[in-house]
Amino acid sequence: FGSDGWHEGKFTTWSRVFHAVGIDWNIPDEYITVPQRKIDKLRSVLAETLGKAFLSRKRLDSVIGVLRHVISFIPITKPFIQRLTAVKNRCRSLASEGAPMTEFLRKDLQWWQTLVFQTEFAGMPMNLFDHTKAFDEIWLVTVARNTICITSMKLQERLLLK
Repeated sequence: FGSDGWHEGKFTTWSRVFHAVGIDWNIPDEYITVPQRKIDKLRSVLAETLGKAFLSRKRLDSVIGVLRHVISFIPITKPFIQRLTAVKNRCRSLASEGAPMTEFLRKDLQWWQTLVFQTEFAGMPMNLFDHTKAFDEIWLVTVARNTICITSMKLQERLLLK
């Protein structure tokens, strides 16, 4: 204890440019990027996967694993990875070794490949994460006794059609 107990070697210097959770962080420039090595790995995994007629569960895990970083930067990619995850989960629940490469699955993987090969992941400004996202407009449509009720869940307004 005391001043003799302080061990400088156990403390690391704080950096304002660093790599954490699979992302490169640049605090002074307020920018985050997917490392190029992750993009390169994604390209090779997609190319190998598209060449297969059957996808093992291990291969599906690998594809999903390398795609997860892209979701952070491009939210619209979420449904595509959800579909891949659904295939993987179905294999797991059926105790299957994997899944055949269907036309549907191939088109999803080709979409990813096009995205990765034709897009530069230059990064995103951190201020995109500063605000809370407004939720989408949600409509509830109910039909009862020849009446249609359309309710805006956001505005709590109703429209009745008879």
